[in-house]
Amino acid sequence: MSNKVGIIEYGAGNIKSLANTFQHINVEVILINKELDFNKVNYLVLPGVGAFGYCMEKLNKSKLIPNIIKWINNEKLYLEYVLVCKCYLNLVKNKAITMD
Repeated sequence: MSNKVGIIEYGAGNIKSLANTFQHINVEVILINKELDFNKVNYLVLPGVGAFGYCMEKLNKSKLIPNIIKWINNEKLYLEYVLVCKCYLNLVKNKAITMD
């Protein structure tokens, strides 16, 4: 598998701008919106927004949180984009071990 970046598409964040940035440096981008998409990428980006509650509401509705936790627990590379998601992932990492 060549290097591919997966961007979590859950209805929040500036995904188009982020995808364009990676494509500008010739990195293939796959939008992640279902469980099987995680198997297609080497790296994961979780874009965020400035409102933690809104971000969490959208993430919960996406049903992708268990897959994100699994990715982190497997120590695969990911990028936390925007402070809101960084705060969330730090919370998840502290509890993720018991969530499997």
